[in-house]
Amino acid sequence: MTAVRTYALIAMFLPVADRFRGLFHESGSMVSVDIVAQDVFDGGWADGIQSTGVPYGIADVDWCDTFLSPEPPVGLDETADIDICPLSPQGSESGFGISLQGMDVLSISKNREFAFSYDVRGVETQYADSLMLRFLYEQINDGKVPARLPKWRESLVRMLSEGTPGTDFDTVYRMLLQGFPGPSDEMRVDRLAKWLECVESPKKRGDVFRGETRYWINAGIYDKAVEAADRMQEAYPEYAIRACRLRALAYASAGELALARVEISKARSHSLPCGERLELLYLEAWISLQDNDIELAERNLRTILKEAPNGNMNRKARHVLDSLEGTR
Repeated sequence: MTAVRTYALIAMFLPVADRFRGLFHESGSMVSVDIVAQDVFDGGWADGIQSTGVPYGIADVDWCDTFLSPEPPVGLDETADIDICPLSPQGSESGFGISLQGMDVLSISKNREFAFSYDVRGVETQYADSLMLRFLYEQINDGKVPARLPKWRESLVRMLSEGTPGTDFDTVYRMLLQGFPGPSDEMRVDRLAKWLECVESPKKRGDVFRGETRYWINAGIYDKAVEAADRMQEAYPEYAIRACRLRALAYASAGELALARVEISKARSHSLPCGERLELLYLEAWISLQDNDIELAERNLRTILKEAPNGNMNRKARHVLDSLEGTR
């Protein structure tokens, strides 16, 4: 007999549209409905379902695409009980404080009024956790939640370390930095580093060092970027290849192409995993373009296309090659 999995569709504390007002009880109790579970993940909601005798037009709602990566959880039941209830604020300083009633968010509607979640079991936890992080990222990025609140620090570090889908690495680091007071970027970076020593794992600290290096590169302060990469490599020797790549990027951005190529050579002296090798090829191609070495750049980019027939690196390499073709 197939067990029934429980899902929940939760209304957030934002104003609820009129079409939903008759659906919820004053007490905030849940309303049960039935739906095909796989449709939840495919985005193929039914045109209408019944909830406690009240017709409920799912098709009228602007649902977002699910944010599951890379694939929806397997082994879903053919049918599931979905519970719908209002999601109440917790009265936090920021106005962001939502009650998930013991459950985790799985997806969020485009208008941010609703989210649906389910009772997490086993491997599916990673998907719910990822969605919670993405939700926080969007709330901060939209200005609905102040990044400076200390309670967000650990979640932001997780975004950096885990590469949460739908988040931008450099943006997350800037959000994290906002949580540390100080009259200058240097002081905030220093306070962030001191906090990390006390609360986070070495891997996560290494990822934050990477964020600092990229922060200085984006700010055009390349000497500080190189210093940050040096500190990262000294503290975490396992990040030596990444430190070389970041120094190469900093030097190349500063116009020091010879020094950038030295860092590329240093990185190649290590045993390179496939992903690191492709990243290095792409970086070297970019440096070669700055040096007007089109032949080497194209050779590296075509190597990436051959070794990575799919994925982000393939798309990046193909985009640059197409741009080069368009200039001829």
